[in-house]
Amino acid sequence: MAGTAKQNGVEKKTPAANTKNGATSKTTTPVKTLAQEAIDVKVTKSLEERITNFEKLKGLANQRERLTTTLDELNKFKFNNGDNCVFALKDENHKEFKTSNNNLIQIVTDVLQETLTSRKTEIENEILNFDL
Repeated sequence: MAGTAKQNGVEKKTPAANTKNGATSKTTTPVKTLAQEAIDVKVTKSLEERITNFEKLKGLANQRERLTTTLDELNKFKFNNGDNCVFALKDENHKEFKTSNNNLIQIVTDVLQETLTSRKTEIENEILNFDL
């Protein structure tokens, strides 16, 4: 029985914790147990799922390799050569933007380097957290 307390010679019954009108509630324990079991169950993947995931991981590795190559090329780029350095953009209609302003070229290369480095870090984290 639940805990008892004596007061003035009369024994008084107090209900147990987690009870309604003295009845013990057992509904929370099975629900928690089932939920925990569902979390602990490892789902085995089919061969096709594993191959698909492997291809995705290979794609991430290829993206990382291309970013690494691009970053290396950008780091080797020398642009402080006076008027010898030109930054050019050309669209599909052959319209072109060119500049030889070293300050502008420095800003563009800094932003490119920061963006590429950030994306490379994101891909590396995806690779590290990838679940085959």
